[in-house]
Amino acid sequence: MKKVLISIIVVQTIVLLTLIIFTLQTQTSTSDPIQNASALPYQYLSSRITTGTLPPKSDLILQYDSLKKEMEIEIQKQNGTVSIELTNLGTSASLSINPKEQYFPASLNKLPIAIAILKKVEREQLNYTTPILINQESKDMTRGIGLANITSVPLQTMLQLDLQFSDNTAHTSLLKYVTTEDVNTILDSSDYFQIYDNPEHISQLDPEITTKSMYPIFTSLFFSTSLDPANSELLLSFLTNTTFQIKTFTTNAKNITIAQKYGSAPYQNHQYFHSCGIMYLPKNPTFFCILTKDMTPNQAATLIGKIVDMTHTYTMNQTDFQRIQSSQTAMNVQTLPITFSKN
Repeated sequence: MKKVLISIIVVQTIVLLTLIIFTLQTQTSTSDPIQNASALPYQYLSSRITTGTLPPKSDLILQYDSLKKEMEIEIQKQNGTVSIELTNLGTSASLSINPKEQYFPASLNKLPIAIAILKKVEREQLNYTTPILINQESKDMTRGIGLANITSVPLQTMLQLDLQFSDNTAHTSLLKYVTTEDVNTILDSSDYFQIYDNPEHISQLDPEITTKSMYPIFTSLFFSTSLDPANSELLLSFLTNTTFQIKTFTTNAKNITIAQKYGSAPYQNHQYFHSCGIMYLPKNPTFFCILTKDMTPNQAATLIGKIVDMTHTYTMNQTDFQRIQSSQTAMNVQTLPITFSKN
């Protein structure tokens, strides 16, 4: 009887060992997660990993805690009111300071109108060469095309004047070509302005925006969700070369690309100055919106430049730190001591 039991145990052991060896061989040959990474149907990772648009182990920013503290200290030094919003467009890490404070939008309102115009181009109701008639009733006689003795400008040129030069005559002229429905289609999906009965009322608003208001507007261009890619690219390209260049107020960020819309206006005994857009930081494109009230334009621009500098420095330091950590980890793995059993 004992011999039979021993035989059964031996057979079971052999079968079990055979199964284990077969399983290990199968895993090694077909399921190596490193060797076969490209063949794995990842279900829980960002699609940017599988499509190759975001390499694994990228230098990504996951939080802005220490940066927020530095910015809060800087804001406390200012006499006016300041609100800041940062969002990393790769990881959605974000920073908000005074997010509920409301501001008069000034010329920030020109970007959603431009998007509404290009949506009509895509519906073939307008085209790039459509002559846009100059709104003679509301000419800005102090600058831009308001000074010129012309009656119309091609649509694409008018958009460039509106965004790149923040030309008020161009803006009021474009307003004649959009309807209430056109404008509300852009605005009702965002935390932006109130919905309008008349598109021209966009220039006579009470303070109705916060730092979060421009986020859906800019991200709709960055991810090309409202317009075709070519039209999204066109508007963003205009915004990289505006007459107010925030980079001139920076120290460390002069060489990065920034697409931004600025706004500056007195309204109801307050002075407003804003800049919102996208900083194309290496591997970390970042949405920013900085709204100010009751600061001189030069004070506000200087502060905005400093905030952009702080964001740039923080991002570069974080990515450098991650690279150092990755290098040290790789070195530690390569230099692990090899030990042998004495058995």
